[in-house]
Amino acid sequence: MKKILLTFAVILAMAVLGAKAQDTVFPYTYQGQTLYYIIDSTDNAMLVPPTYPVASGDTAAWAGYTRPTGAVIVPDSVPYLGTMHAVTAVGDYAFCKCSGLTSVVLPATVSSIGSYAFYLCSAMQSVNIPYGVNRIQNHCFVGCSAIQSFDIPASVSVIEPFGFLGCLSMQTLTLHQGLDTIGIRAFCRCLALEYVTLPEGLRCIDNQAFELDTNLRRIDLPLSLEMIGGDAFHGDTHLDSIIFPDGLIHLYSGVLRDCSGLTYVHLPENLEEVYPLLLYGTGLETFIVPSHVQVIGYMAFAQCPRLHKVTLPASVTNLAWDLFDNSPLDTLVLECAVPPTLGEYQGHTTFREYTATLIVPCGSAEAYRADSVWGRFQNIVESSCTGIEELDASDGIRIYAEGGRIVVEGAADETVLIYDVAGRSVRNEALPTGIYLVKVGNRPAKKLTLF
Repeated sequence: MKKILLTFAVILAMAVLGAKAQDTVFPYTYQGQTLYYIIDSTDNAMLVPPTYPVASGDTAAWAGYTRPTGAVIVPDSVPYLGTMHAVTAVGDYAFCKCSGLTSVVLPATVSSIGSYAFYLCSAMQSVNIPYGVNRIQNHCFVGCSAIQSFDIPASVSVIEPFGFLGCLSMQTLTLHQGLDTIGIRAFCRCLALEYVTLPEGLRCIDNQAFELDTNLRRIDLPLSLEMIGGDAFHGDTHLDSIIFPDGLIHLYSGVLRDCSGLTYVHLPENLEEVYPLLLYGTGLETFIVPSHVQVIGYMAFAQCPRLHKVTLPASVTNLAWDLFDNSPLDTLVLECAVPPTLGEYQGHTTFREYTATLIVPCGSAEAYRADSVWGRFQNIVESSCTGIEELDASDGIRIYAEGGRIVVEGAADETVLIYDVAGRSVRNEALPTGIYLVKVGNRPAKKLTLF
């Protein structure tokens, strides 16, 4: 009570002295809750913490004052010196660390919500974001761990860094067309979030935006996306598939790092560089790199415990260091006739082991064998010079590969013999990758590449 009386005394004194209204913090009690306001330069009211102005990063905005608790309804206008003023803004730190709040209702007149406005309002179960708000400012809803649902209106074009960091109970996130940018760590550590559909028109997802959302199972990306920042989905261990739109220009380092449940990825068709750590620690078993990629960054396929086959397009010219580190790669298909340049960094080389089978274009095996590094691979084979991998013979015999075996259909009771490139007869079980000759009865042998 003493502080309220003192505040009124300050208001009266400053009014007498002709102080600017926007320098004066005054209380107003509405439906049993006392909140604090200033009159801004537009003659509207802005809800502020009682210690306004608050130094940047100072989260003790209510120190020494009684924080509001329970359900709070913010009025659409407040009186000041005999005149009503529309409440159009929730200022920086307005409800910062008001951990006893259970809900807040903002009036439709509000068009701005400031930084740290609801920072660590850990018991707050609901809050509305009025249409007209155009930015969710940094740290605005950090640690609002009891809210299960957010509906962000179409008027919001930017979600600034850390906007919803640590909203642990958020299960439903509704975003609307009009959103342009999702900032750094905006939805990081939203542990209950399972499904997200991002709206058409969104251009930018910044670094770590959905990092460590460990229950996220699906995220639908719009065709409008132009950039996804580093580690955007890092550690989303339940994400099992993702399709990046073909118009995406920039896909930065570690976007899918440690997404251990990920088994399917579609990269943009026109992507020219696979940035470092892009698929590090994923659950992929096989992967075909898009046909325009020229450079693949360090550790892009490292620590993938099930990855056994990767296909690199003819466009690839450079492979960085530790590319497949601790991944059980057994087949590397290279469509590039000229062996790519291999990177090295402080003693780290592209390959640590040379046990995988290399399948290279017809006529290029000698170039790979002659290379000082590529030549360390013991098993370098050329793909079929005819380009045929699955054969349909004119005499009704069909020969193809499936599950590490060679399947022959239409041979009736004819004898089927299979030989490796050295002419040795092999058993048709768990065949390693390579070129085989298949002889059916008295027919000419057929050449088949098993990938």
